[in-house]
Amino acid sequence: MSEEWRDVVGYEGRYQVSSMGRVKSLERKVPKGDGERTVKERFLKPNVSYGGYLMVALYADGKRKMLKVHRLVCQAFHDNPDNKSDVNHINEDKADNRACNLEWCTRRENINHGTHNERSGKTRSKPVAQYTLDGELVKIWQSTKEIQRQAGFSQGNIC
Repeated sequence: MSEEWRDVVGYEGRYQVSSMGRVKSLERKVPKGDGERTVKERFLKPNVSYGGYLMVALYADGKRKMLKVHRLVCQAFHDNPDNKSDVNHINEDKADNRACNLEWCTRRENINHGTHNERSGKTRSKPVAQYTLDGELVKIWQSTKEIQRQAGFSQGNIC
């Protein structure tokens, strides 16, 4: 797959983003004091946000803005006719910002995508041991929710 470059939406002529998820600053003249200087083309080094997403700092009119790389790629390479608000990483890898791995989605679609719910359930659930009145172990359940689904007991009756 060859790398294709397109202008970053809102930063045309200043920055470009590639189909491989890279961002570069274009060579251009910028004012400096009573003259101007040349800013050379260079690749931007992304930072990792608190949520694990790659971000770059883009400048326009003397103002700096931190933007998520996956949104820049999706805006440049994918139409959004339904005006969906979120960008989904199809393979669930937040660092894989290739255009072929991104798609527009709603917040609900993004939450329900892939293994998020399964992983979330596993981290929140606690195993529950079932004993006879004599103290013998009968079974270990994954969670109180599993007991409710399979055995029909209310979660409020389990301690």
